[in-house]
Amino acid sequence: MPVRITILGRVLLVLLWTLFALNGCTKKSSDGRQYAYVATAMDGTVSMHEVNNKTGALTFLGAVKTQPGTSSILISPSGQHAFVTNEQSNTISPFAINTKTGILTPTSAGPVSTGFGPFTLIHPSGRFVYALSRGSGDLSTFETSQAVGIQSEVSGSPFRFV
Repeated sequence: MPVRITILGRVLLVLLWTLFALNGCTKKSSDGRQYAYVATAMDGTVSMHEVNNKTGALTFLGAVKTQPGTSSILISPSGQHAFVTNEQSNTISPFAINTKTGILTPTSAGPVSTGFGPFTLIHPSGRFVYALSRGSGDLSTFETSQAVGIQSEVSGSPFRFV
C-alpha cells in the first residue's frame, strides 16, 4: 500500500534536503581540526582538505573515487560517516571518516541504488538516510549503522508519492 505524502510534505523534504546539504561539507575532529570535502561531478571524486583554523587556507589531503556524477556530500551527525550522492549512476556511496585524519574510506555497504537523480538528506538522529528520486518522486529510506554507514533499505521502501 503506497504511503501518501502531501505536496506540503514534498516541499518540507526538499527544504530539509537543502538545509542539510548546505551544512554537510565540513567536519571538526575531536582535537579541533577541521576538514572540508568537495564533491566533483566531472571526475566522480570527493576531494579531502584540512582547513587552517586561523587563515581558512586549505591543505589537500587526497581524493577518493565515487561513482559517475558525484553531486553532493552529507556528513552524519556523529561525524563518523559521509554519504555521497551520485546523480549519473543513481546511487549513494557511504564512506567512513577517520576522526583523527579526516580521510574518507569506502565502506563495504556501498554504493546503494536509489531512484533517478536523487536528492539526499540525513535524519537529525543519523539513523536514516533518505533519497528522493527526481524521476519518480519515490522516497528511498535506508537505515544506517556505525559499522558500515548504510546498513539496509527500510521495509516497504521506496515509498511512492501519490
